[in-house]
Amino acid sequence: MTGSFFEYIICARFVNVFYILFTRLCKAAVRRVIAIVDPDVEYAGRLAQYFNNHENGGMKAVIFSDTKKFLSKNSDYDVRILLIDETEYCGLHEGDVGGVVICLSGDGFSSVAVPSVNKYSRADLLLKNVLREYEDKAPSYLEHASAKRSRMIGVYSPAGRCGKTTFSITVSQLLGQRGRCLLIILDEFAGVFRYLAADAVGDLSDVIYAYRQGRYSWVRLSQSVCHFGSTDYIAPVRYAEDLAALSPQQMTDLLGHIKKESGYDFLILDMGSYGKHAAEITEICDEVYMPVPDDAISSYKAAEYRESLEQSGRAEMLARIKEVKLPYEERFDRALPEEEEYGYGAMYEYAGGLFPDTGESE
Repeated sequence: MTGSFFEYIICARFVNVFYILFTRLCKAAVRRVIAIVDPDVEYAGRLAQYFNNHENGGMKAVIFSDTKKFLSKNSDYDVRILLIDETEYCGLHEGDVGGVVICLSGDGFSSVAVPSVNKYSRADLLLKNVLREYEDKAPSYLEHASAKRSRMIGVYSPAGRCGKTTFSITVSQLLGQRGRCLLIILDEFAGVFRYLAADAVGDLSDVIYAYRQGRYSWVRLSQSVCHFGSTDYIAPVRYAEDLAALSPQQMTDLLGHIKKESGYDFLILDMGSYGKHAAEITEICDEVYMPVPDDAISSYKAAEYRESLEQSGRAEMLARIKEVKLPYEERFDRALPEEEEYGYGAMYEYAGGLFPDTGESE
């Protein structure tokens, strides 16, 4: 009888300890969220969908129709940002939310004692303003968006007029259908992106400036991200001199931060006309595709580039460089292509052959 009693006590203590550990693990696994409280659930749903489909620092947007429902579920989430309609704000009390509170106002102005954003502004601008407030008000919350390293795919060629940028955009559209993809263009001139990124509110110049000031973070990166088709991208620098502001080592370090911290599945890096310094950047790429036109001069340039890698002690990189012969499509030369034109045709099919869809997460 005594033995059974002690066995019961030990078992009860074990169950209690197990419950405490299990509870702590569950809380640790709670995902960071952006909570949206708005009685217009259709608006809140569209906004949450946009946030979840774009770079937002690895947070998940969830919606609530009123403050009472939000408070009843608040403890189930790690709320980093609360976006709350100004008509619902009065239901909050100090200490209800541990994260940053931002008021959704009809005109961007409000009498409440927290930052406000215009709820009817463009979704991309609203997201950028929200993340800017988040960074300013809660620097202690800033952390890596994902422990998963992105797969960085470089595109470089020592030959000119080889279809490199068209190929980069096409690959980003293809892989963007399989996971979150970011295209970065290291070119001195915008080219086709002068047209595609005409409404961009940020570009690579802003990212470089933040890095030089020691203020780079995934939040500042996301403020320069634009969307095109199935991919995100960072528009090229505004001025060619901005690329020269970073040494090859600094650019490699910046790109390394993006690779580790951005949370994207794929990073497509169009190295533009980076010249001899491209070798340093390609070292952080998982693979590099080198378009080479089918002519003698281009072949000589490609051979010279390979020789330069060997002479600089980077011979091991040769295994990661894949020379490609891109198909020519006249339509890309006739006029500036629209978004959907990168999703079909010979170039798209060629890219599909290089990156076959295995049906699994890459």
